[in-house]
Amino acid sequence: MVWNFENAAPVIGSITEGNAWDGERMLYSNIAMNRIMSYDPVTGLVETWRDNTEGTNGLNFDSEGRLFGCSGGGRSIVRFDPNGQMVTIADRL
Repeated sequence: MVWNFENAAPVIGSITEGNAWDGERMLYSNIAMNRIMSYDPVTGLVETWRDNTEGTNGLNFDSEGRLFGCSGGGRSIVRFDPNGQMVTIADRL
């Protein structure tokens, strides 16, 4: 089997990670710029999906389509709600 890889989304500002696919676009973290970006492969458009993320990366959706991440700056697990809130799920174990 031969694998071919390509860069799907441009890097804007710094290293990115934490990719999560929502069915239409790829969301990914730009930790240094403190934001989550979205990439639409159909249009090629890259835009800021969420600002002030406290260095969140490690994005993942649950079975209900809610986005979660690991907030490095907040030292917590957070959920991003559609109303714009970033809700702390756990900050101590």
